Amino acid sequence: MNLQESIRRILKEETDSVKNLNESKTIDYNELIYTILERFKEEDCICDTRVSFDVEENYYDIYLVFSQEELHDKFSDVMGIRNYITEMMNDVKNDLEAFLPIRNIFIGQYTKPNCKWSPLNESEDDEEKKIQKNLKVINELIKMFDYSEVCDMWVEYDPEDGYYAIRSKMSTKNHNTKALEKEFEFLEELIKSLGLKAYVSHPYWVEECEDENKLNESEDKNQSLLSLIEEHGLYEFMKMTGLSLPQIYTKTGELPREVFERFIRDFINEEGYHQINGSVQLGYEVEILHNIYINHFYMVGDKVTVEIRRYDDYNEQTDGYIESLSNLTDDEIFNVVDDMIRNIEDNWD
Repeated sequence: MNLQESIRRILKEETDSVKNLNESKTIDYNELIYTILERFKEEDCICDTRVSFDVEENYYDIYLVFSQEELHDKFSDVMGIRNYITEMMNDVKNDLEAFLPIRNIFIGQYTKPNCKWSPLNESEDDEEKKIQKNLKVINELIKMFDYSEVCDMWVEYDPEDGYYAIRSKMSTKNHNTKALEKEFEFLEELIKSLGLKAYVSHPYWVEECEDENKLNESEDKNQSLLSLIEEHGLYEFMKMTGLSLPQIYTKTGELPREVFERFIRDFINEEGYHQINGSVQLGYEVEILHNIYINHFYMVGDKVTVEIRRYDDYNEQTDGYIESLSNLTDDEIFNVVDDMIRNIEDNWD
């Protein structure tokens, strides 16, 4: 069955199913989009395609995943890479518009070192290493919550059933059971959302905490959390915990610029193409201001420079120059980080 026949079949099935409903509903075009995108996986340098539907924005988000290794093997300069990626994205747009009666589509792209690369970089057979990493992740999550009446809290792994048990010690004085139950339920669901088996066990009750200041000072915990982010980096912290930037803000407040600059460096190091001389290059396009794009990142040690291009409203390039990352404004830095986070959230799931 060719592409056109497949699309007609799926569209007919979905249209018929809608007609049978008492109330009109929006057709889910995910399967159709995947069918149309299937041929692009055979194109040079494309590892995969990603499709999701944003309910709030009412948009289909479509991403092409490119291999940096193959792009650099195929093209000798950045312009060749950019033109090829743009060509592939335009081809996707044209195919979708030719077959589907929808226009609420966003088409983007991101790259990874090669098609076999995985963000975990761990052997799945190394069970002990996985357990220790999971314990570390859960402990980081525990630190995110303000348990004002908990003396101590920790996690233990039960090898018999493969569950992670959340233990706690609480004072019998001044405790709000209902509020704590909701906090614990939220923590348990958050851990389960990471694909881990977990439960919150009944607390151990004591008359007084050995150290009442240990977990009772929210400000101290927020400072401790910020210290963890500064030590390990925001990129690694978000990857370990699965927490979004807004969730982190609720506990730390605004983050220093240095945290965002390190996030960009860590992202380049993870996603970029490592040269023999120790430098790292990343072909990645992000709009930092209206019609102004960063097209390429270069990193030597901790120093990052970016290739910036300016376009007019007709998408014609009007200017191009190299700039140091440290010279970008705070807003421009945040726009880069925000775009990078959106492009790699799937890899953290």
